[in-house]
Amino acid sequence: MNGEIAKRLLKAARGAETGDIRLRDRFTVRHNGQPVTIFEVWSCQTNRRNPRTYQVVHLPKGWRCTCPDFEKHGEKFPCKHILYVQALGEV
Repeated sequence: MNGEIAKRLLKAARGAETGDIRLRDRFTVRHNGQPVTIFEVWSCQTNRRNPRTYQVVHLPKGWRCTCPDFEKHGEKFPCKHILYVQALGEV
């Protein structure tokens, strides 16, 4: 397994265990005529004083997240928020 993916998977698991990453909400929208579920993931792992909510979605072209880590590295490997949603098994 890629070391970066393993590192993010560990962060996702640790965050889920401590409650620092949680599923805040999920809702379905239409994208190109198809229903798509958007997962809102609340996270305070990076900054406890300023928690953030990120949107995670699985589109036909792949997973997307609104977090800075995905914006920077998303083409290479998934962020912890995507891994968290995948681990929930709701997709």
